[in-house]
Parts: sequence; C-alpha cells; structure tokens
Amino acid sequence: MATTRTAQICMFAVLLAGLAGACGGKAKGGAAAESPGDGDPVGDVLRLVEQWRQGYEVRSLEAISTLYSHDDDVVRIQQGRPVQGWREVENQLHGELGRSTSIYVRLKDIQVARLAPGAVAVTAGMAREASDGVTTVAETGVLSLVLRRDGDAWLIVSEHYSFAPQS
Repeated sequence: MATTRTAQICMFAVLLAGLAGACGGKAKGGAAAESPGDGDPVGDVLRLVEQWRQGYEVRSLEAISTLYSHDDDVVRIQQGRPVQGWREVENQLHGELGRSTSIYVRLKDIQVARLAPGAVAVTAGMAREASDGVTTVAETGVLSLVLRRDGDAWLIVSEHYSFAPQS
C-alpha cells in the first residue's frame, strides 16, 4: 500500500510540475501570478527558494528543515527515487549534506505558478556541484517544488529534481 501511495504522490508531483509550466506564472523577468486570498505570494515564495538554495550551500539541515512540511505527506523525488514522510526526507537530507564538503546551487528561469489559494508550484533550471573533498560532481537539470501556505509561512510539500545525463 505504501508503494502505491508513493507512486500516486509521484504522479501528482509530476502533474503539478506540468501545471506550473502550463500556467506560466513568471517570478523573474515577467508578470507574477496573482493569487486572490493570498495577495501576491511571489516575493515570499522567492525568499523561501533562496533560503533553500543557501541552506544547501552552507550544508545546514537545521536551516533547510524549517522550509519543509513535517508531515507524512511530504515527498522528495531525486532522480526518479521518491522518499515520503518527513522522517525519511530528513534522513535523506542529512545523508546528502553530511557526505558533502561543499555544495554550490545555481537557479535560473525561476517560475512561480499559483495552483489554488494557498498552493503554488515553482520550477527552475538548476546547476549543482557537490564535492566530498575528493570528487566533485556537477549536474544540470530541472527543479520543481510544490508549496502550501501554513499560516503565514510557505512550506515545501513536494520537491522533485532530475538531472540530464552527461554525454
């Protein structure tokens, strides 16, 4: 049953990412998506995305963890491998950050699309370099985040990234 639930969440995250592209709400270099009931969430969402990027670069689980929903429905998909539930996501983040001595993340073409009141999708091109002190791996691909409003804060409920194979 958990595998079926995880597969459903993965499909939902991919659908939401597709909707983000179809909605075309631009965060940088274009008009932001208006959100009745949310005001204009783009500034808050872009600040969260920047905190996410910086959290990776300083390799701080403490900084990054405050950006995620801490419930059983949060999902993180990395190169086609889903992890569901805050405890599992936290373990995965801890492992990634702990293995790296340096991480550099660059985002471009960030787009924010409102999905519903209190829900947005973020897509961006992403370049990442991670080093363990001996080997550095450079990857380029696409990041998508689905955020929901929780009180005054936006929280990541789905994170999906994939990198194109190097030829």
